[in-house]
Amino acid sequence: MCWFVSDTSTRVGFVGISHPILRCKGDMDEKLPSQITLQVVGAITGDLVCTVEADESWCVQDLKEAVRSASSIPTHEQKLQIAGKAFCKENLRLADFLQQADCTNGTSISIELIRADAERTAALEHVAVGGSLTHLEESYRGDPELVLTAVKANGGAFRYASDRLRSDRDFLLTAIERSCDVLCHIGDEWRCNRDFVLEAIRRNGTALCYASTELRSDRNFILSAVERNATALCYADLELRRDRNFALDAVQRSSLALRYVSEQLQLDRDFVMLAVQLNPSALRYAEEEFRSDPELVLAAVQTDEMTLGFATESLRSDGSFVQKALQRNSAALPYAAEHLKENRRFLSEALKLPGVLK
Repeated sequence: MCWFVSDTSTRVGFVGISHPILRCKGDMDEKLPSQITLQVVGAITGDLVCTVEADESWCVQDLKEAVRSASSIPTHEQKLQIAGKAFCKENLRLADFLQQADCTNGTSISIELIRADAERTAALEHVAVGGSLTHLEESYRGDPELVLTAVKANGGAFRYASDRLRSDRDFLLTAIERSCDVLCHIGDEWRCNRDFVLEAIRRNGTALCYASTELRSDRNFILSAVERNATALCYADLELRRDRNFALDAVQRSSLALRYVSEQLQLDRDFVMLAVQLNPSALRYAEEEFRSDPELVLAAVQTDEMTLGFATESLRSDGSFVQKALQRNSAALPYAAEHLKENRRFLSEALKLPGVLK
């Protein structure tokens, strides 16, 4: 098979990506390889520092480690960005970041590399242990990595971030991942924005705690939040969490919601029975007294064999009960107690039941 290579250009003063576009003659739809060649160039001198072979599945830390290995530049002294947009999320894949930065395989791509000086390194160490941004130079308040490091140690530090960072939606969400306290220090236009708060909740369930009162008491909004991150229900309006019908709707969307409905409902056997019938996996988050309730466990097992594994050990060890469970759902045998599955007499009786795996 014959190939030809088309390379994109590099830009002096940055980490230029020479991204070979391999095309097969006669088949121009062939998928591109995941490997990309990075040419690391000194930001000031323009001299080539090193070349590394990267994979699109790498995260920023992988890339920094490769640069460190090839150039001996410590990872904490490396700042990588594209057109001023920094790698804020340590676990973001290189391919995803390039896509977010509107970089395509067929265009010139440059990743800017700025080597941190000793002063910036000291600033990072300062905020990492809770030091205030106000004790640093003004320019550091606009440094994404430095602000995120400060927020991780103290969410309140976000109030001192630059106006540019405070108005950047993507940066706000990344900061909220590190601390929901960030929501205390952003404008109402964000805290009242349904789409923004829902995305914040998906990343950090406690974000609902600082959402507007209107959103925290909005039935449909909270149900949408529960679908994204059930832990958010803990911070919903108490009246909603006490509402039987609403609570059942929440549990239907996420079994974990049972843990965050009102305590009164959590201790209400009739409610838990309905919850388990709607979503059998909710048994996992039920109080122990209900996980040891034969009727309630059987109701869950009838629909989902795996829920036998959520029953108390005493029930899972009760041969008579497990036989009843197998009558309801013959696929539940793997979730019985180990000693029963090793008991020849029990297995002999269980295998007589229709549907039990031989």
